[in-house]
Amino acid sequence: MEPKPIVRLYSGSDAHMTERARVVYTLFNDALAQFTNFNSTLDADFANDFILSVDAAGLVVADNSVVGQQEQLTEAVMRIMDKARTQYKELKLFIKDAFPDSYGTHHEFGTDKYAEARRSADEMVDFLDELYKASVKYTPQLLAKGYSQVRIDAISNTREELMVANNDQEVFISGRPKLTEDRISIMNRCYENMVKVNAAAQFVYLDDYAMRKQFVYRSSGTSNDINGDVYEGAVDPQIIKVIEVDGFEEETVFKFYNTGTVPLIFGLSEIEEIMGDVVVSVAPGNNLTKVVAELDPEGIASFLLVKNEDTTIQGSYKVEVEI
Repeated sequence: MEPKPIVRLYSGSDAHMTERARVVYTLFNDALAQFTNFNSTLDADFANDFILSVDAAGLVVADNSVVGQQEQLTEAVMRIMDKARTQYKELKLFIKDAFPDSYGTHHEFGTDKYAEARRSADEMVDFLDELYKASVKYTPQLLAKGYSQVRIDAISNTREELMVANNDQEVFISGRPKLTEDRISIMNRCYENMVKVNAAAQFVYLDDYAMRKQFVYRSSGTSNDINGDVYEGAVDPQIIKVIEVDGFEEETVFKFYNTGTVPLIFGLSEIEEIMGDVVVSVAPGNNLTKVVAELDPEGIASFLLVKNEDTTIQGSYKVEVEI
């Protein structure tokens, strides 16, 4: 069995996570007897381990510059992918106009392969190759319908750009696993201790809403853009993110949109982890409507969560709320 890669369990900056963990530790230690009464393992020994993990995380050499480089490479790939999708959608109009009744010709342009290609840079490179070759073959027909040679050439150029950008990203990613593995383990240990305390706090302070809200991890720099009852944001690879909805009831309606290129999972939970079977998966470009009662039949959830299980690509979402 191959060893599983060590992945970062939280979103936001390392500095923010460590700072937040230290605050949670202080709140936890001040009420240690209450937590120990709820869960006997949350005792003085755990408190000591918790603060040691916070201190260790604070000493870790920051990897922000490396993470920033990877994010820039990923963003470059996504920009070119967006351009490729637009080029195809634009060309498709001219294909339909030039060959209205020839589905065989449509397939020469790879129309049956686009659904897969739009989600994968590797697939898109192959798709653009077919698209360009077919465009060259049928140049007279396309030009007759108002398309241009410049646009045909641009398809080939986009393919080359995507190949280079995708290769740069993959080379960079493959070259840095060991660089970050040790520090990720240290940071994850700190985060996991914080999550354990936060989960317990939701029951220790079951009747104290203000205190419960102090035991929540919110990632700095990745907060939701809120417009009325619409919540939008990004979720990093392998991350579960709390969508900070301003309260919800049993009859609240959520409309989940996947505005990115990788599948996302949405769910309600009493802690900051996806739990149970009552979750929904939304494919890229799709949306799904659910009532809170369907996602939380026991009425115990405090958090609306979104999870990105992809290992490399950032996801994005929008949630519309009707209360």
